[in-house]
Amino acid sequence: MVLKTIGLSAVIYILLLTVLVRVSQDDEKKKRHYVPVKMLCSGAFLLFMVLSFFLFPMNGKGRIILLIAFVFCFLGDLFMGLYNIKRKKRFMIAGVIAFLYAHVSFLVFLFHADMRLTVLNILIPATAIVALVMFSKKFHLHFGRLLVPACVYSFFVTSFMVKSIECVKITMLWPVAGILFFLSDFSLIFLYFFYFKEKKHEKLVHAFNLLTYYVSIFLIYSVAILFT
Repeated sequence: MVLKTIGLSAVIYILLLTVLVRVSQDDEKKKRHYVPVKMLCSGAFLLFMVLSFFLFPMNGKGRIILLIAFVFCFLGDLFMGLYNIKRKKRFMIAGVIAFLYAHVSFLVFLFHADMRLTVLNILIPATAIVALVMFSKKFHLHFGRLLVPACVYSFFVTSFMVKSIECVKITMLWPVAGILFFLSDFSLIFLYFFYFKEKKHEKLVHAFNLLTYYVSIFLIYSVAILFT
C-alpha cells in the first residue's frame, strides 16, 4: 500500500513537473501560467503529505514537523513564483524567510532523529558563507543589500545538507534529498543575481532549479511515509 501510494504520487508529480518546466521555458506562457502551475505542483506535495496522515500510521511528532516544513516551502514557492513574474524584492525577501523557516523545521526533524552535533555541522555551513561572498565577487553577483540575508540563508541550507548526509543510516533518501535541495538553492544564486548574456542559459538554470527542488521535496515526502 505504501509503495503503491508513492508510485501513484510520483506519476502525478512527474506530470505536473513536466508541465511546470515547459511553462518556465516559454516566455509568453510563463507570464500567464507560471505562478498557477507552480502552486499546483507545490500544492500537490502539501496535499500528499496531509493525506499521508489519514492513510498510514505515523510518528505524529516527526511527520507534523515535516508538514510544517512543507507549509513553509509552499509559502516560499508562492512568493518566489511572484518574484519571478513581478521582480519585486519584497516577494523575494518573503520567499527567503519562508524557506529559512522550512530549513529550520527540516533541521529540527533531523536532529530529533540523530541528535549528534559535530564540528562539521558548524564548520561547513560557516565555510559556505565565505564561499558565497567569494562567489559574489568572482562572478559579479548583484546581491546588494540582500547579501547578509543570503549569507544567513546559505548557513541554514548548508546545515540541512550536512545533517541530511549524516542521516544516511536512516535512509539513503535523506542525503540525496539534502544535496538536491542545496543544488537547487545554489542555482538560484545565478538565476536571480547573475546576468546571463544568452537567455537560453538562464532557462536551463531555471529548469535545473525546478527539477532538483521538486525531486528533493518528493524524496522528503517519501521519507515521511516510509520512515515516520
